[in-house]
Amino acid sequence: MSKSGANIAILESIDLTIGYAHQGRPPLILASHLRLNIESGQVIGLLGPNGSGKSTLLRTLAGLQPPISGSITIQGQPIKSNQVRQTARMLSVVLTDRIDVRNLTVYQLVSMGRYPFTDWLGREEDHGPERILTALHQVRLAGYANRFFNELSDGEQQRVLLAKALVQDTALIILDEPTAHLDLPNRISIMRLLRTLADETGKSILFSSHDLDLAVHTADHLWLLQNGGKLIQGSPRELMTGNAFEDTFRIGTDDLDQDIVTDYFRTLKKSNIAK
Repeated sequence: MSKSGANIAILESIDLTIGYAHQGRPPLILASHLRLNIESGQVIGLLGPNGSGKSTLLRTLAGLQPPISGSITIQGQPIKSNQVRQTARMLSVVLTDRIDVRNLTVYQLVSMGRYPFTDWLGREEDHGPERILTALHQVRLAGYANRFFNELSDGEQQRVLLAKALVQDTALIILDEPTAHLDLPNRISIMRLLRTLADETGKSILFSSHDLDLAVHTADHLWLLQNGGKLIQGSPRELMTGNAFEDTFRIGTDDLDQDIVTDYFRTLKKSNIAK
């Protein structure tokens, strides 16, 4: 759980509507009237079925695409999709897409996270090298600086991308499916690392995931985004006591699949509420 006693608001959205605008015809709206809040040091897990709009919500909050309407602020400053450098000083993003880089060392790739703090000649404004090595240590990759990124395992590569986000030195890190492409041990390791980083650094972390059990164990707070745009918020324990999970993931399934979903969540609730 968050160790920040000040309850400082890091991200806030008011009356946020997300989706895709189309010239000459009405926009495709995925969710509307969203009021969201993330506090300092808090870990938020975003869960929902495929197609519900999870990635769209993360991209909108990160300023990578404009909202249909509403406002988003980071520490009181508005997020705008056309202010890339300013936004990069407020939040860092790790997307699901695999990156294919050749002949780049871990150090070189992580150093790209310092671009918001370089001048027009590409010179570092502060103690960049020290921050890079510190970030590698934080993600348990001390000694990897001179390794080539494309020679690392999937789990190690994900840690490098997390280190790249850390060196941006932002209050908020947003991750879209950070455990995608990983085997079970690495999925567990990455989620534990996110929890540890939030506790040790005070940074806020928002991640999306299909690993429900791991998200329940990791997050302070969950956002359940249903098909149709309804967003349910609460602590893992709060949401486990009702039918929020079943309502979110059972919609659109046939009778057999609904039974499987019900049995899955019954087991998940028993194993987590008992703790």
